[in-house]
Amino acid sequence: MKSAEYAILLISLAESDIAAFHVLSISHDVREETAMFHAQQAVEKMLK
Repeated sequence: MKSAEYAILLISLAESDIAAFHVLSISHDVREETAMFHAQQAVEKMLK
């Protein structure tokens, strides 16, 4: 996989993690740590 393709994949995955964070962060049935995990994953993917 080329670098540009990998970067696009990581950005797409990070956007998915951000969306999951938004949904989970407003849910009363989900622990805060679970939502924050997705926020952390998004940041890590963007830093790669």
